[in-house]
Amino acid sequence: MEGPRLLTNRVGETGEIPCQAVGNPKPNIVWRKDGRIIASNGKYRIENNGTLNDTGSYYCTATNVIGRKTVERTLRIQGLMLNYHTVPPRITFSQSTSCDCKLKNKMSCAAEGIPTPLITWTRNQIHVPVSSVDGHSSLIIRNALLEDAGLYTCTATNPAGIAEASATVLMKEFLLQTGMKKAKNLFSTKSYSPDGDTVVSIAEKVILTCSVGGDPLPEITWTKNGRTVEYNERIQLLSNGSLVIYHSTSADAGLYKCLASNDAGTDIGVAMLTVHEGEPQPDITWMRGWTEIIPEGRVSVLSNHSLRILAAQLTDSGLYKCKASNRLGITIVEANITVVVDGRYSQWSEWDICSSTCGIGVQFRTRSCTDPEPANVYNVQFLLSVDGEWGNWLPWEHCSVSCGRGEMIRHRLCDNPMPRFDGRYCDGVDTETQECESVPCPINGNWGDWSSWGLCSVTCGDGLQERYRDCDNPPASYGGQDCIGSETETKPCTAQICAVNSVIS
Repeated sequence: MEGPRLLTNRVGETGEIPCQAVGNPKPNIVWRKDGRIIASNGKYRIENNGTLNDTGSYYCTATNVIGRKTVERTLRIQGLMLNYHTVPPRITFSQSTSCDCKLKNKMSCAAEGIPTPLITWTRNQIHVPVSSVDGHSSLIIRNALLEDAGLYTCTATNPAGIAEASATVLMKEFLLQTGMKKAKNLFSTKSYSPDGDTVVSIAEKVILTCSVGGDPLPEITWTKNGRTVEYNERIQLLSNGSLVIYHSTSADAGLYKCLASNDAGTDIGVAMLTVHEGEPQPDITWMRGWTEIIPEGRVSVLSNHSLRILAAQLTDSGLYKCKASNRLGITIVEANITVVVDGRYSQWSEWDICSSTCGIGVQFRTRSCTDPEPANVYNVQFLLSVDGEWGNWLPWEHCSVSCGRGEMIRHRLCDNPMPRFDGRYCDGVDTETQECESVPCPINGNWGDWSSWGLCSVTCGDGLQERYRDCDNPPASYGGQDCIGSETETKPCTAQICAVNSVIS
């Protein structure tokens, strides 16, 4: 499918977006915008070769019996029509992040402007196809790989200008010594015995090496015969994960396992340690609990002193002890045996009486898992990936202000179900906001301007003048305080001198 990805046109003009597809048989071309199919009508015209006449951002899909291919075509608008008000784009939200390999990473970018900006993405200056809706765009990296690391740039454009924001994505690799993404044990011992097994004599020093690699560095746990090894002055765990046993005794013999685990997985290395007793040759006795086992029937002791139990039964479960003794002393090694019995259904019972005495009813019959009953069965979980789904929106929180206009928010959780075992996180936002307005805020009153001074209270002699003011700038409302002070003011005044009547005699 040929044709330029980015085209430029002027506001108000018709844009022609080419989508030329070649194939045999001839492909069928479908145009979409915002996930909706566009059909030829009075507003849109799709020509035979797939060209669409209109302005906007579209996806062209060509399909035939061989396959399907989709390309993005973006039409950028430049130039201004008369009286066309524009505002340059401004990115209001972006984020920088780091993530772990194999996990999901999401970056969001939002921009505002007039007209609404178109958002595009690049990684290390290479275009990444991501949809842009109403000034919002989210770039999601699923099953992230090391090569997905880099500088991601969100570019918002409209006819008034361009704005950019960048986010650096760092990948945390599970660096493992095998091709598998989990911790790897390279198990070896001081001995050259095959398969990691080693044979030592009493009082010798034993080194069981568990070489591991990984990022993060795996944690090492040692077990012996299924039980965690307890470290002390004689048995020590080295910083490289190796297990050292000083002055070994016959009690140290057994099956050792090195368990290495990190966030990427686990692995186990196994070695059998055998400690020779020396001279004189010890006598070997097997016990269950403290009762000596008499070899007979299904139970026998082999030539190498191993205990063999044929056709193990549930009653064979228990703690077994191997006792080695000579004139120098006695040594006992324990092993716990658990016999697992899988359950099986019994035969079906007879059908019950019909639930209805007339017409249509139902009959039941039952069976139970008692032939035999399960015993010592461990639960096995198949860890299938579960994609997350949004739960219901939680109630709106309180308004951000106690009076006047504010904002309130509500949240939802990706817990219906939660993503598990590398499942995808929910798509979309987890927070919504809306305006809120509670009771109007109290307004305290404020005095207006003074009036002019009134006439003097007398026509002659000394008097008073008054002036007034009103508490209306603004008046007190919604529980606000009234104006403080007097609403009138006086001052002395003197009119003309009063006439004095005199009598001359």
